[in-house]
Amino acid sequence: MILYFRILKFLAEAYPKEDTYVIRTSNEKLVFIACKIIVLLFK
Repeated sequence: MILYFRILKFLAEAYPKEDTYVIRTSNEKLVFIACKIIVLLFK
């Protein structure tokens, strides 16, 4: 769970602050990608 939040924090920091709207609109996609990464890591 901590890793999940680290990934989301990394993705949030990867964008400039003025693009937070883009992050919010594509949040579901980011969560999906993060979950896929976690599933692959713990297989």
